[in-house]
Amino acid sequence: MKKRFACRMLCLLLCVALLLSLTISASAETSTNDLPYDSYVYRDGKTALAVPAPYACAETYTAADFGLDSFQSMTDLYFNGEHLYICDSGKNRLIVLDSAFEIVRVIAGFDNNGMQDTFDTPTGVYERNGIIYVADSRKSRIVELDANTYELKQILPRPEISLLEENYTYTPQKITVDAAGRVYVIAEGINRGLVEL
Repeated sequence: MKKRFACRMLCLLLCVALLLSLTISASAETSTNDLPYDSYVYRDGKTALAVPAPYACAETYTAADFGLDSFQSMTDLYFNGEHLYICDSGKNRLIVLDSAFEIVRVIAGFDNNGMQDTFDTPTGVYERNGIIYVADSRKSRIVELDANTYELKQILPRPEISLLEENYTYTPQKITVDAAGRVYVIAEGINRGLVEL
């Protein structure tokens, strides 16, 4: 009887030790301590719960890596497979890089019917079918540039939105375009969905 009890206790202790070792190894696999940052989600909107990192940063770049003085306020990036478009709203410019991250063009201004025009806080960029769309926030417009020549194609001004007051300041923030060429804009102060142009 004593042998049987001792055997059961030994089996129980071995099972507990095995479970503890599995728990320790599982927590080691989900640890994010080997990264310079922690990865987490919120369980109930308040309690942070550590989770395995969904990705790890492989490289970082600065403006100096591209031969530029600095970025003042990068607000959007778009990569179409060939070019990387960077909105630097703090310096009112659009930077175009190729897939090797070499500068193709820095666009701070463009010809607008014979007059030199500039961006004022560009915050969103998208390219589709050879057209670069820029959300030029402080000028309340979407600027369309040719993706090959970087010349102005057209400017989409403030749309008429019947649900908004007359004195509403249209401030486009982010932009996308669907396959049919419809332009969708997230604008500051509009919480009823996207603006379709």
